[in-house]
Amino acid sequence: GGLFEEGFGTEESPYIIMSATQLRNMSQVLMAETTVYFELGADIDMKNSNWTPLNNAEGFVYFIDFDGAGHVIKNFSSRGHSYSSFFGVLNGACRNVGFVNANIEGTNATGIICGYLGDTSGNSGHTGIIENCYATGTVTNNDRQPCGGLVGRSGTTSGGSAIRNCYSTVNVTSLGNAGGIIGDIYQMELMNCYA
Repeated sequence: GGLFEEGFGTEESPYIIMSATQLRNMSQVLMAETTVYFELGADIDMKNSNWTPLNNAEGFVYFIDFDGAGHVIKNFSSRGHSYSSFFGVLNGACRNVGFVNANIEGTNATGIICGYLGDTSGNSGHTGIIENCYATGTVTNNDRQPCGGLVGRSGTTSGGSAIRNCYSTVNVTSLGNAGGIIGDIYQMELMNCYA
């Protein structure tokens, strides 16, 4: 439909994203309880935008697999939203991408990549994986909720979520639990990361 450079959103043929407009088009193709696959084909500059998180509505029904393929998303900001971040609640995977000079401010759990990694429903598949990612910039939370450089909080109640081989040089400010990588850890794996 011309929303992306190419691809069908499947594991074998992910949607290829080459511009800020195509990145914003992600929200138009998400389907409840179905994993949609995306891959960056270029570095993306998101200056002068206020990103609405992809999966921040109660129920958190969207599953996303996002491969940055070694590219970066620059000047990304998300302000004034519930679960302000790129994904909101990440049920799925994010890998091989850097977020450079990001600016996040919002309510509920906040982080540059996601507010919650997985959700609290306990449903199968409602877990998140972040691998080979990094972030720079600022994250601010003013309502005593968890706040982290990459992730606000791990949300799964039965494990299965993980952050591996990632780093953060983010300035994190919060009245609640805060951390360079993640603000509040619950039932998850954290491996080979630093902040």
